[in-house]
Amino acid sequence: MKHVALIGAGGMLAGMLRQTAPTGCQFIEFDLPDFDLTNRDQVMTTLGAGGFDTIVDSPVFAGGEFSYWNSQAIGLITVKLTQKNSLVPSLRTSKTEGQPNFVNPGLLLLNLGYDAELTPKFKLVFNGNYLQFVNTSSVELFINQNDLANPIGLDLSGGAIYRPWLNNNVIFKASAAVFSPLSGWEDIYETADTRFAFLSELELRF
Repeated sequence: MKHVALIGAGGMLAGMLRQTAPTGCQFIEFDLPDFDLTNRDQVMTTLGAGGFDTIVDSPVFAGGEFSYWNSQAIGLITVKLTQKNSLVPSLRTSKTEGQPNFVNPGLLLLNLGYDAELTPKFKLVFNGNYLQFVNTSSVELFINQNDLANPIGLDLSGGAIYRPWLNNNVIFKASAAVFSPLSGWEDIYETADTRFAFLSELELRF
């Protein structure tokens, strides 16, 4: 279990909690379940803030770069609901410019993962995520819409990792992800269309 808390002046209190229960056998690993919770901000019109934000997180759990939610920069009017390579719905314009935003809806994520290392060179990774806002008041105020639902969607992804030289000098990655919106996403974007993301990547490290 990992817990990170940030406390600062001006009434800001934020944290992130992750709990994982891995199990498996030779060549196969299950994650049952992966639980992730980031704090949310409840009161938008006070001087306090209780949301959790990150600098450049690039998480490697819950599907990591293979998942739709983590791999896409999801826009929301003039900001991003999430930044690329981040799980946190931080409502920021950029991770590299501007300031952190501790007024955000927070995230509840439940993950079921399956990793199969078929050979020392080749590995398959599958993940299913359930995503939900912890508190929608910050989003409601931002888009001027009341009674947003909390459920965001279901994120299913599968990827392959190939290391031809049995080290990290050369790594091939390929993946596909499917995001099925739930009521919260439909309230915000007024669409229930299924979304897709594909990845093909070559990493060179020398």
